[in-house]
Amino acid sequence: MKKSTLFPLAFTIFALFFGAGNLLFPPQLGAMAGENIVPAMIGFVITGVGLPLIALFAVARVGGGTHQIARYIPKRLALLLTGLMYVAIGPFFGIPRTAAVTYEMALLPFLDGPSTATIAISSTVFFGLTFFLTLRAQKLIEIIGRIITPILLFLLASIGITNLLAPLGEPGTPAEGYETWVGALGQGFQQGYLTMDVFGALVFGAIVLVTLKANGMNDQKEAASLLRSAGIVAVTCLMLVYISLGSIGANMTGAEGTTSGASLLQAFAGSSYGQFGMLALGLAVFLACLTTAVGLISEFSRFISNQFENLKYHHVVIATTLFGFMISLVGLNTLIEIAVPLLTLLYPVMIALVLVSVTERIQRNPNVAMRATIYVALVLSLFETVHGMQPSAVTAWITNLPLADMNLAWSVPTLVVYLVTLFLPKRDTQEPIAQSRIS
Repeated sequence: MKKSTLFPLAFTIFALFFGAGNLLFPPQLGAMAGENIVPAMIGFVITGVGLPLIALFAVARVGGGTHQIARYIPKRLALLLTGLMYVAIGPFFGIPRTAAVTYEMALLPFLDGPSTATIAISSTVFFGLTFFLTLRAQKLIEIIGRIITPILLFLLASIGITNLLAPLGEPGTPAEGYETWVGALGQGFQQGYLTMDVFGALVFGAIVLVTLKANGMNDQKEAASLLRSAGIVAVTCLMLVYISLGSIGANMTGAEGTTSGASLLQAFAGSSYGQFGMLALGLAVFLACLTTAVGLISEFSRFISNQFENLKYHHVVIATTLFGFMISLVGLNTLIEIAVPLLTLLYPVMIALVLVSVTERIQRNPNVAMRATIYVALVLSLFETVHGMQPSAVTAWITNLPLADMNLAWSVPTLVVYLVTLFLPKRDTQEPIAQSRIS
């Protein structure tokens, strides 16, 4: 099963990751960074590729998602953080964003302009197909990994190779905030937040383990090994696609005079391949968003049905799909404005959670280490999220922390606390990390 499943599983993980934001943010980042695209993409790859891979490793090690990873912090806090993560990545932002991007990039270029009627029709068709596939979640590897993703990768590879062989422009002057290597690196790091791929790794890793169990792989060590191997292949594909899309944005912005990721990709596809290119890009967008929506609805519904035993999985799927449909009607820009504060708050906490979890074996006291690191990240990210609303003394203190000018004031103190916890006295008893079989 390992040999026959590795690449379909890797393609499934890639497709679950590669959704709406993964298409839009790299070309936008490339357009803003211009000549400083290299440090910008390095920062983006750290949060958009490296951290998600570490998160997948953490899921593989403990044999489950956020609930198992966060077992050392108070249950109510763990449930709150997990719930907020699922809200952000689920019906309030991640799920409706897939439909909004599908409309904006796959359908709108062929219309005279946006309208309420066409948005509603597009979202209805999109969520109808999503609902159909979500109820067949046990066949995700077969449907997505063996059929949908190879088509998606072929389309993305065609776009990337065309840009490499026949670029339509050259990188221009970096935008404000991107003028220096450090500034561009920090901006890229932050843009990686918006992909929500660390959240995605915690969610989709759990989906993969459940799917493997449903297909007869009950040994956790075997499943964890397969998840790690497939994760490496998947994020390698992600990195190559991100670099390609970022290069397109950097090359196209001078000619198009815009930094919109959607506009830049549409202009490139149209200029390179004409109407056929626009159709191919639209298909790639549709497939990317569809697979991500299926994964998000599936895992969000499983999370809710596990928390409330009286709610059946398929009932939650129906409710989540309908809610995502209604939220998608407000438009992409509004969704991003709503999500940014929540992501600013949660992302540092999840990074800290994953960091401690994946290095638990070298921790002398993982209980204290996780709590201390999480609390520092949570408090500082909360201060950054409500910047200007707290007392002036707190604002002055936060702004004087290292990397505060890049909105990363939480990072250095959190890392220092994490390193200090490595030297704590060893605990006498150790809590079991995982069961011998997938739970």
